[in-house]
Amino acid sequence: MGFLSFHVLQPRRGALSTAHVPSGTLEWGGQFENMERANRKLMFVVPMALALIFVLLFFSLKTLPPGVYEYRIVADGEWMPDPLTPETTPNAFGGMNSVLRIEAAD
Repeated sequence: MGFLSFHVLQPRRGALSTAHVPSGTLEWGGQFENMERANRKLMFVVPMALALIFVLLFFSLKTLPPGVYEYRIVADGEWMPDPLTPETTPNAFGGMNSVLRIEAAD
């Protein structure tokens, strides 16, 4: 529960538990309603946007042209060669890069 939700829901719970409404309903309104609507929309929009980005990246990067590629990974904040790739080559900064070779398809 966020900061705003806590400060809105606590008084709402208290008012609803002590309110004596002769008939009908008691509604709670205010500026926080815009944030509640935005949160509900974002719960849908953000995952959809991330899924779309993933799909676009997948289809644009799923195939690399044949060639030799050098790369490094970041683990625990430190750059290092990929421990699962046996081939490495020195880089210009005194470290080692992992080497990925992609052969042409027959």
